[in-house]
Amino acid sequence: DWWGDPRALAMARAVESGSAHPLARAIAAWAPEDEEGVVEDAALTPPEAVEEIAGCGVAAEIDGHAVRVGRIAWVADETPEHVERLARAWAEAGTTPVGVSVDGALVAALGVGDALREDAPGLIRALERRGVRPVILSGDDPRVVAAMAARLGVADARGGCTPEDKLAAVEALKAEVQGAGTVVMVGDGVNDAAAMQAADVGVAVHGGAQVSLVAADIFLTRHGVLAVLELIEGARRTLGVIRRNLISSAVYNVFAIALAAMGWVSPLVAALLMPLSSLSVVFASWLSPTFDVALRERLERDVQEALSTTRPAGDTMDTQPPLAGAHSAHGAS
Repeated sequence: DWWGDPRALAMARAVESGSAHPLARAIAAWAPEDEEGVVEDAALTPPEAVEEIAGCGVAAEIDGHAVRVGRIAWVADETPEHVERLARAWAEAGTTPVGVSVDGALVAALGVGDALREDAPGLIRALERRGVRPVILSGDDPRVVAAMAARLGVADARGGCTPEDKLAAVEALKAEVQGAGTVVMVGDGVNDAAAMQAADVGVAVHGGAQVSLVAADIFLTRHGVLAVLELIEGARRTLGVIRRNLISSAVYNVFAIALAAMGWVSPLVAALLMPLSSLSVVFASWLSPTFDVALRERLERDVQEALSTTRPAGDTMDTQPPLAGAHSAHGAS
């Protein structure tokens, strides 16, 4: 939904066309309609002096006019009462209010909605069953975040977060677990970079901003949250293989040293048995793939099973503290 001057909306699309933010891409690709059909874009010169302000929006100059697209409170000092009512209604419906100002005056507004993947609630529940505590840190309007969190079943959801707020939240989570768990920050934008660096593990999702890729420890090459679940499960399987190999190698060496000390193993036999320890570890690892198609298919079944399970009202599902997950969404541009 939208309100305002179609020319201002055309300016907004031009300004947002160079941003990698998901909401910016949605606005740039959007074609507004009125009672007579699609509103054609006015002829505009390319935007100049484009500046993306983390957590606020994008500013630029078009045809000599200063244009801002982003948070309504940021783009203009004064907001008409009817626009405030519209923004409130959009937020309560789960869509993010975005304002457009020209030369400091608010001239257009629109509500941009994020469509949840059908399997998203199932993915959240599958994470919880594995002891993960999901936390949403978002720059979106708190009412939008609350609506999304209710649909996802996430109890801890915080909206209106600036990059500094996200960083502080991650540091607070690390202090809370105090080494007894791992704080993972999953993000895709400029607003997430500092929090991703501060987390124990930073994960950049596919298609994210370049700065998030630089800040992250891990980069996901596939779309969707299932890749995060596969990452956690695969990492746990990898640690299991490592522990098993360490234990088996230690037992093997202790046993072999004892035999050699008692004189039951000759130097020639010992020389032949020594590489066997390394070869056995390599062979055991080869027989135990930690990231494979079978894992992905099993996780997909787990998600569908979790999705089909209806959580009773008021049930918050107990989660274990060893792993805390911080997922970051975003505000307008």
